Amino acid sequence: MAQPLRDIRTSVEEYLKHSVTSIIGPVIPSVPSTMNPNEIGHFILTASNAGEPEGVPMLNLRFHVQSEPPGRAQFEVPSSSVAEVRATSNLDDRVLTPGTAVSEMFVYPPVSTLGIGASIQVGGLIVRGLTLGEVTISSHVHAEPDQGYLFPTTRGNDRTTTFTIT
Repeated sequence: MAQPLRDIRTSVEEYLKHSVTSIIGPVIPSVPSTMNPNEIGHFILTASNAGEPEGVPMLNLRFHVQSEPPGRAQFEVPSSSVAEVRATSNLDDRVLTPGTAVSEMFVYPPVSTLGIGASIQVGGLIVRGLTLGEVTISSHVHAEPDQGYLFPTTRGNDRTTTFTIT
């Protein structure tokens, strides 16, 4: 039975949703125990990939991070030694200037290949409180499966035949 090629696309989307986890560590205020307007907090992003036997290496991993509701908090673009940050998931878009305040960002970790059973962590991220109230930070990952792993170009089994010359 032939499988529609669209099934491959759907499988990749499902893999990213269910087999690659994105975790946001708790926001740790710079001033212990509370965070007031104009104060900062630090947090960590972690992405983890499924292990064997179902794991697939993922390439060009980036975190999409957002703050809700708008105007209550903003992220500070980190230095390039922590991660590159862009406004979109497009690798060709310009890198945002460190120190810029944004309410949404795509964080490109220095190591963007997520191996089978591996994790990538980006620390040193900063969020600044702007106004009073509850803030929700959300994150998910964008990545591409390693096509060389999924579609290997290795050689198949040899087959032989024998014949006699008389």
